[in-house]
Amino acid sequence: MPEVFLTVEEAARRLAVTPWTLREWLKAGKLRGVKVSRHWRVPERALNELAKGTGTSAKRGDKPNG
Repeated sequence: MPEVFLTVEEAARRLAVTPWTLREWLKAGKLRGVKVSRHWRVPERALNELAKGTGTSAKRGDKPNG
């Protein structure tokens, strides 16, 4: 099954944060994403990892909203 990628706005809505906050997490490496031209795309799997605490931020010991 192919991986599903979300826009910043879609991912932010799912996480109940602003698109600005989500972009900051992407830039800081707290959330995994890829840049396509000038636009970020977030793998749906990265949102699931973040919710479970197994994502990029959990490996560094900091929380994305704290």
